This record gives sequence, structure tokens and C-alpha cells, in this order.
Amino acid sequence: IKISATDNPDLRQLGLILLEPANLNRTNTSFILAKNHILTIKDLLKQEVDLAIIPTKTYQNLSPPVKNSLRALVANSKDDIAALTHVFLLHKEYAARLDSFKNILTTMPDNSSGKSILDDLELTGFTIIDEVAQLDFMIDLVDALQI
Repeated sequence: IKISATDNPDLRQLGLILLEPANLNRTNTSFILAKNHILTIKDLLKQEVDLAIIPTKTYQNLSPPVKNSLRALVANSKDDIAALTHVFLLHKEYAARLDSFKNILTTMPDNSSGKSILDDLELTGFTIIDEVAQLDFMIDLVDALQI
């Protein structure tokens, strides 16, 4: 199966996770990289690929004639994966810097450069998880979703 997508590994990984119920994975698919999401859609419309992976927001903003030419197979919303979008794990070698990292991440909404990064990621901020049980759960969940 040929899949068109941009050179965004997170988007491709999420796409493969969503396609997993159809038994599609890295062994039976190949990616055709496009420079942007519109070219990804163009590849699909020209029947050069079998599937395209684009952000839901991009699909929702397509013109009606283009959208009517496509069929969405599966979609997700930002809220579906908000807890897994970005996870930072710190090696024990850097334990002395833990509080500094926490401070930087939690104060990002309070400064213009941090807010700009969060806006680009469509996030409002980061949640610090300190409980070992929550950390173990998140690590197991992220590991289980790897393809």
C-alpha cells in the first residue's frame, strides 16, 4: 500500500496507529513523501498513492469540491491524543536538572517564545506527571502504541 504524507514522523506514526486495525503497518506499506499536505492530497487524487495521511484540521478546511472527491477512512481529534502528543522523559543522568526542565515546560505559556512554540504545537501547556504509577502507565501506553 502506497501512502502519501509529509516528512513529519509524528504524523506518519499516528497515521499508522490509526490504520493498525486494517492490518497496515511498516512492513506492508511504503511512504511517498510530499512537500506539503496539499501535495499529499494531490497524489491521492491523481491515484499515485492508495492512501494519504493529513491532519484532520487540513481535511476539514478543504473546499467542498475537493473534500467530496475524497473519503475519510479514519480520523481523530486533538483531544483523542492530547495526553500522548508530546512526552518528555529524562535520563537519570540528568536528574539534577529535573526541576529546571519542569519549570521551563510549565512556564512556557507565560513568555512569548514559549507561547509561540505551544501555539505551533496546538497545545496550551504541559502537565507534569510526578506519580510513579502515572509514569509507568504512560511509558507502557507509549510502548504499546509503537509499530
